[in-house]
Formats: sequence, C-alpha cells, structure tokens
Amino acid sequence: MTQNSLPVAIETGGEKPCVALILAAGKSTRMKSQIPKPLHKICGHPITSHVISACKQAGVSRTIVVVGHQAAAVSEGLGNEVDYALQQIQRGTGDAVKAGLSSLNDFDGDILVLAGDVPLIRPESLSDLIKMHRESNCAATLLTAVSKDAGTYGRIIRTDGKVSAIVEAKDATPEQIAVREWNTSFYCFDCQALLRYLTKLEPNNMQGEFYLTDVIGLMSKDGLRIEASQIFDEDEVRGVNNFVELATVEDALRTRLLDRLMLSGVRIIEPTQTF
Repeated sequence: MTQNSLPVAIETGGEKPCVALILAAGKSTRMKSQIPKPLHKICGHPITSHVISACKQAGVSRTIVVVGHQAAAVSEGLGNEVDYALQQIQRGTGDAVKAGLSSLNDFDGDILVLAGDVPLIRPESLSDLIKMHRESNCAATLLTAVSKDAGTYGRIIRTDGKVSAIVEAKDATPEQIAVREWNTSFYCFDCQALLRYLTKLEPNNMQGEFYLTDVIGLMSKDGLRIEASQIFDEDEVRGVNNFVELATVEDALRTRLLDRLMLSGVRIIEPTQTF
C-alpha cells in the first residue's frame, strides 16, 4: 500500500462490479528524464502507485494499467498487484482506453478511467464518483473542477445546464476557452456503452489522435445521459508533467501525511523539515 491515505472502508453501492483503468502509456517528454513518468517517486512510492492504491481502497474489483512507453520497465516498477494492457502506438487517450478494454468485451459493469499521473486523488472521491454514476444510472459520469483560469485543460461544455461535450484547449474557440469548468480526466462509464462509442472515434483534431473526451459529445448527441460531479479540492486532481509539478505535488502529499499524523497524536517538531 502507498502512503496516499490510510486504509478506509468505502461503500460504493450497487451490484455491478467496477474495474479501474489507469492510463500510463505516454512518453511525457516534458519530464526530460529517462525514467518513465509513472515511476518517479513521491514520498517513497511511484506516482502511479498512489493512484493504484486509491483505486484499491475505493473498492474496485480489478485494476488495469495501460502501458506503452517503456512498458516493461513501468510494469516491473509498479508490481504485480494489477493487470496490464499494452498500447502499441500512442495514438491518444481513446486508443489507450480501447487497448485497456481489450479483455473486457463481455464485461457488464462500470469502468473507472483515471490518469496515472494524479497521485493526490483520494479514495473517497473515487468512491463518490462511482456512487453518483450508479445512482444516476447514466452512461458516463465525469469528475470536473472549476477555476478562474482552466489553463490547458479540456473545457466542459454544457447545453441547458447538461454536459454535452468536452473540448480540448488546443481545439477550443475563444468562447470555449473562457469556460471555467474543466475536465479532470476522471470518468466512470457503463462498460458496454463505452465500448460502443470507442468504435466511433475519429482523429479529427490538431493532434491527429483518438480523444476519449470525444466519447462524451457522441453520447450526448445520441441522447445518452451524462452527469458531472465537481471536486472542490483541486490539489486532488493536480497532474504531474514536469519536475516543478512533481515537487509541488510531493509537498502537498507530505503535508497531508504529516497533518494526519499530528492529528492522531504524533508530535512533529518542525513539519516543514520532516520527510
């Protein structure tokens, strides 16, 4: 178990099983490192191990990590407590999810899709997302956040208050860029619905990639119900793309761990110098 959080018993509700799909196949050139991004350590554990731990504590029945760049090294570094799927060529998140679901064609349950570089996510937040998805009985449920400046994140587009699309920042119009609600890259899908719509994806974007985000627009256009749950602690969905962000996230996780220890009765003389 990683040190993301202490063990908790979380009730996800519903009878359907839930499988987690963690995307960790990208090359991540912005890290400028020969070490694969999923294996860079935060508080002693690989980045993606923290995400795996959160999934396990949220009660998912199985976790699959999609690997690609330096796949053998990543698989060895993350260990054998999860299953692996290989994305042969990195052609976008939609293609990565399709690779991850290759062994789940007959699976009748929910799919939790997560980014592998967001180590601060709490198991409670994942459990709440799964629970909302099941209670609303919809095709997809998104975890979103709202900021004054959503930066390079995909924008959540709503029509009459309902989620109708996600537009990547690189492909957005000036009006869409002004939208403050953004996509955290955490989703819960009905597996069979997701499988159907993955086959409809086209690489019609500036990157020439298959975007998982396009599934939301396609589902909405066909009248399927999409829900969104807003997260209020943006630190939980803070990604790691360079060493500056790695240091920021590690500082946040270390503070979380030290705070928990102090609240449990441990005297820590100087938390800012305790590692």
